[in-house]
Amino acid sequence: MDASTPGGSNCAWIDMIDFAGSGSVRYIQKDLQVARIVTPIQKDRFGQGTVTVKVLNLGKDIINGFNLAYELNDHSSPVVQFFENQVMPYGDSVTVSFKAKADLSKYGIYKFITYGFNNNDDYTLNDTLWVNIENTENNEILSIFTNPFADQFTIFINSRYADRLQISITSVTGVKLYNVEKNVTSGKNEIVISDFRLLPSLYYLNIRGSTINRTTSILKINK
Repeated sequence: MDASTPGGSNCAWIDMIDFAGSGSVRYIQKDLQVARIVTPIQKDRFGQGTVTVKVLNLGKDIINGFNLAYELNDHSSPVVQFFENQVMPYGDSVTVSFKAKADLSKYGIYKFITYGFNNNDDYTLNDTLWVNIENTENNEILSIFTNPFADQFTIFINSRYADRLQISITSVTGVKLYNVEKNVTSGKNEIVISDFRLLPSLYYLNIRGSTINRTTSILKINK
């Protein structure tokens, strides 16, 4: 039965009303809702994740393109993108993916926020969505602590196989200043490097084995 006329159509669109503001009541013409984070992370070999978001058009007007952004852990710079997708009114939805990938590959908890902005929405309370994402897998093959260092540093290696490593330190000009061989077992290993005489400066740490071939910069500082 029509909402206003007896004997009319069996269905009728009901206008959305914004009661949140003080004073007068406003009818909502344009409302883009960030409805769901579909895939906050899809790991590939670089540890990057594709950010895919579903949005809804809850207003009465056609939306011809919209702005979205996402942030990690509050302090990072937001990734922003304009999407040219058209979203029809009355609950139509589209799913879009950001071009810029999100790095959630490190161990720990990430606060992930995605939101719409500068879309001239009549109702902005549903423009933001946030989730906590926990990565419990430690996929780092190799890390150095501490760096910068004073007297010594520790190499943490998560090795798939037992191996014998060649570890060397070279100057920025390529001169080898330190060299040692160390055995590692399958799994997590800690190698403390302290038997060297280096002046405070920037150096390169080289680690070579049957499954590891890494070079990383290290910084020697005064005590």
